[in-house]
Parts: sequence; C-alpha cells; structure tokens
Amino acid sequence: MEPKQQIDTVSNLQLGDIEAFDILVNTYREQAQVWAIRIVRDSYLAEDVVQESFFQMKEKISNLKDPNKFCECSDKWYAE
Repeated sequence: MEPKQQIDTVSNLQLGDIEAFDILVNTYREQAQVWAIRIVRDSYLAEDVVQESFFQMKEKISNLKDPNKFCECSDKWYAE
C-alpha cells in the first residue's frame, strides 16, 4: 500500500469507516501473523494474538494523533 493511501485509510478508520478497517486487516494480516508466530511459536495462538491486536487497533485508533506514525510502524514490519 502506498504511503498516501495508507495515511488516508488510517484517517478514514479514525472517522469510523469500517471498510478502512477491513483494508488494513487485509493488508497487514499476513505479515502480523508471521511476526506473531515468530514470537509465540504456535500458529493457533498467533492467530489469536493477531486477531486481538487488530481488535485493539480498531478500538484505540482514534487516539493516534498522527496517522503517519501508523505507517512508520507498518513499514518496519516489512523491513524485517
């Protein structure tokens, strides 16, 4: 996802756009799953961790003052 599109999607989610949430989940689920498996070393538990992480993101995204910070974090996922 291009940085501008990513910022727009995060901003839209902050405004309550559920489709934006689906876009972010579909974009980052696989990479988040890889990270979770590396940490917990169990694919079923990793799936739960990822699901809970996205739930927490949705609940707390309105607290994010700068949508660009979300992008900076997600870029690090792909750099590893």
